[in-house]
Amino acid sequence: MDHATTHRAASDTRKPAAYSDHIAEELCRYERHLRDVRGLAEGSCRQRTRIAGRLLHKQFAERPINISELRAEDVRHFLASQLDARRTPSNASQLASALRSYFRFRARIGGGGSNREQTRFGKATNLSTYDQAHHRDASIAGRRRHQCHRTLART
Repeated sequence: MDHATTHRAASDTRKPAAYSDHIAEELCRYERHLRDVRGLAEGSCRQRTRIAGRLLHKQFAERPINISELRAEDVRHFLASQLDARRTPSNASQLASALRSYFRFRARIGGGGSNREQTRFGKATNLSTYDQAHHRDASIAGRRRHQCHRTLART
């Protein structure tokens, strides 16, 4: 791959100037989930949100997000396009981890993932369902942090 090809491939991985409103809202919910429920650092949240945003922009820029319409082939094509810019094991791992995290998030709030996950977590994808799951998970995460701090204080 020469310099021009590398530059062209890298430009495909850059963040679009602006996401459509429905994608921006989805990414805000996802980032809030990563930060408040999963407890990830700001840089990790930003990296995972950026990768999920690229996928969503590529697949759903002109239409509402419907993860159930996403096929494995679509994800493979997305990964291939992202790996063309930087074909390293660490980049592949980062992409796979970010997409796995996003699909887990979607399965958690409904509207994506396997049938077993949809049944387990509910099928509604509206904001109130997300907020209910977010508050429940944040509450559980808060209790775990409190228990951990209590345990550390005893030692």
